[in-house]
Amino acid sequence: MFEITSLKMIDIIHQCMDELIRPGDTVCDCTMGIGHDTAYMCQLTGEHGTVYSFDIQQEAITRTKALLTENGLMAPAHLILDSHSRLKQYIDQPLRFFVFNLGYLPDGDPSVITESASTLQALEAALSITEAGGGGAVLSYYGHPGGVNEKASVEAYLQSLPPKYFSIMKIDAFNRKNTPPVLYLIKKLKENK
Repeated sequence: MFEITSLKMIDIIHQCMDELIRPGDTVCDCTMGIGHDTAYMCQLTGEHGTVYSFDIQQEAITRTKALLTENGLMAPAHLILDSHSRLKQYIDQPLRFFVFNLGYLPDGDPSVITESASTLQALEAALSITEAGGGGAVLSYYGHPGGVNEKASVEAYLQSLPPKYFSIMKIDAFNRKNTPPVLYLIKKLKENK
């Protein structure tokens, strides 16, 4: 049993991944960053799975490729230098799980951020190809210019999804200052026909 005092948002996301992702699955890291979620997904899917990972910065690709190579996890990885909003141009099979970390590249250029319009396009695309029983996680870091608007857009979109097809949970840190991240967990209950 985990201790709630040391629980972090990323631990919750990884618990969801552990529960939903199986060897051989197709999954997507919609915001590659420094590659930790991509690497975790590669471990879970194994070499026969497929892990698509998107970022618009070459630095993210370079750092992620180094991490995956160092840990022997390159086999399932498809590292894509493009916007996550174009994910359906790369993925032609159902997703079991997807993850977004909204904000900017850690230790990178803080002026290069995720944007509401492309994030909503990507989130809608990811949900449309997620298989029933699969799901996703959106972690919103919003303490930067534009972050509050993006968080509000994502939250409004998720609230609009029909509960017959999607179950959505919001996890917030109540007693932390300085805009702590907000986590949205999504489970696709059945296909929306």
